[in-house]
Amino acid sequence: IETVSRVFTRLKEKGVIRLLSLRSVEILKWDTLLAMGE
Repeated sequence: IETVSRVFTRLKEKGVIRLLSLRSVEILKWDTLLAMGE
């Protein structure tokens, strides 16, 4: 869970995602997220 938290923090700092609640995430930059997965 700590690793997930670090990744989420990094994604938030880069403006890729926004946490709406503890269970909801909004993806703001799909292209960046997809590029990170390659």
